[in-house]
Amino acid sequence: ARPGLGPFSGASGAKVAGVKPRIRARSYLAPLVGLAVVAMLAVLVPAPRAAASSGRSSSAAASEAKKAGVDSSIKAVSGQLDEVEANEAALQSRIDAATARQATLAGQLAVYDGRLAGVQRSLVVVQAALNRASASLVATRLQLGQVRSQEDRAKDRLRTDAVTAYIGQPAEGLAEAVLDLRSVDQIQTEMGYLSVVASVQSGDLDRFQLLAGRTQQLEATQQATQAVALHQRDAVAARQAQLDTARQRVAGAAAAAQAEQSSLTSLHAQLAGMRVNLESQLSELQAESDQIATLIQSEEQGSPSASYAGGLLSEPIPGAPITSPFGYRVDPILHERLLHTGIDFGAPYGTPIHAAADGVVVAAGPEGGYGNATVIDHGGSIATLYGHQEEILVTTGQHVTRGQVIGLVGCTGWCTGPHVHFEVRVNGTPVDPAPYLGLG
Repeated sequence: ARPGLGPFSGASGAKVAGVKPRIRARSYLAPLVGLAVVAMLAVLVPAPRAAASSGRSSSAAASEAKKAGVDSSIKAVSGQLDEVEANEAALQSRIDAATARQATLAGQLAVYDGRLAGVQRSLVVVQAALNRASASLVATRLQLGQVRSQEDRAKDRLRTDAVTAYIGQPAEGLAEAVLDLRSVDQIQTEMGYLSVVASVQSGDLDRFQLLAGRTQQLEATQQATQAVALHQRDAVAARQAQLDTARQRVAGAAAAAQAEQSSLTSLHAQLAGMRVNLESQLSELQAESDQIATLIQSEEQGSPSASYAGGLLSEPIPGAPITSPFGYRVDPILHERLLHTGIDFGAPYGTPIHAAADGVVVAAGPEGGYGNATVIDHGGSIATLYGHQEEILVTTGQHVTRGQVIGLVGCTGWCTGPHVHFEVRVNGTPVDPAPYLGLG
């Protein structure tokens, strides 16, 4: 059994350990709906019950009924507060995770920025080298063109200039000029001049050809240098493109993490506001419950004891085995060590549940973790509670007698199997039922 806050809390207002059910987070929007429910529950007060036939004042009975309504609201608000707190914790965990992702991504961006800066510097260097190699190649090609032009002109002069310079005749009239010479000596002299000119211009031609060959070799070398520089430039540019792409991907992830963090922070702020509102409501309701409890105690001190005048109470299911006694245990639902505020009697679904003594029903209906529950006031500050019923067979304000069937065994509320959770409360505080039942 997983009890909720019963309708007779002590005047001090302190909740008994393990009494308030912890409602786990289900949806971030659930508390928004719950607030409206809480607002309605906070103002709903059950109609005053009929006074016990033993003569208890109708004022005390009405106060107890009112307190039951207030305590029901306390349970509802407590459940909503638990849910909001759980959602706050879950959101804070997600915010922390988003913040951590942002820090990681910011570090990655810094690394990429550093790499890109280095690659950019390398790109400037290799581009400058490529520009120098290209400029040198252009200059060498221009020089080669000039040398080849000089070579061509030297070839032309070799064919024509000798005849023009020493004979005064164009090259195509050379034969006729030779025939016009007057003697063999003159012929030899003219041929000697021609040989000298040819030799000089042939030497020039050789020099130009040598220079052209060296220039061609230089051009080939510079072409290779330019190709290497171009390859280096392209490799650095490709690396830069890869880093740019990777950085953009990381920057996109960082932007998404920032957007998620902003959204979660906004939602967390809303939940924090809701929590403050619920805490305020809970404080007000608890104060009202405490005031009513004090009033009930003062009224009962001045009135005679009602139907309960001591002695043993009857077991709610005679002969049923006890499946969980009163005391601290590991809760089967929450898996935490909490106070089990009653005794569990195991029985099949539909088994009749009997009133432990004469009294007046002060609560009959859903009671949070108790599920369908009935609370009977026996007078003398003694009340009993019967939780997890499948069906309740009595109503609030009804007078019941010892042994009367008040409901059927079920497994409603926080429950792991069919049984009845039975409590004895003194002045609203749960106590061990065993002595009251004669069980030890």
